[in-house]
Amino acid sequence: MGTVWKVEIAESLKSIDAPALQQLLSDEVYSYDQTFSDWSEESELRRLEKKGLTKFQKASPLFLKGLRISREAYLLTDGAFDITVGAVLWKTRTMPVGMSDLVIEDQQFKFKIDPKRLSFGGIIKGAAVGALTERLLKMGIK
Repeated sequence: MGTVWKVEIAESLKSIDAPALQQLLSDEVYSYDQTFSDWSEESELRRLEKKGLTKFQKASPLFLKGLRISREAYLLTDGAFDITVGAVLWKTRTMPVGMSDLVIEDQQFKFKIDPKRLSFGGIIKGAAVGALTERLLKMGIK
C-alpha cells in the first residue's frame, strides 16, 4: 500500500522471539496489501474492479470489512470521505459516484453506479495498524 513500517522491540521485551514476531506482523500487513493495493494488478481490489463493480461479486471478509468501514466514514462525513474518488485519481471518471448506492449482502457487494476505481487510502492503513495492535495485545504486548 506504499507505506513503510518498522517494529522496534523495547529492552523489557527482549525475551520475545523477534523473527517470529516480525513474520506474524509481516503476514498481517501482506494480507492488507494483497487485498487493498491500488498499485498491484494482482490485488483483490484490482481483480474485483476488472470484473465490474455493478454486479454482485463475492469478496473476502477483509475486503467487505474495508467497504463497511469506508461506507461508515462516508456517511459520518456527509460524503467528504469517499473511496470512489479513486476513479478521479486514476482518471477514469471526472467525479466520484459516492457510496450511497453501495449494496452489501452476505459475502457479496455491488455499486448501483460503477465507480470504476476505488482507493481505500488512509482508512485501510489505519485498519491495518489496528489489526497489528490487536495481534500484539493477544500476545500480551502492550
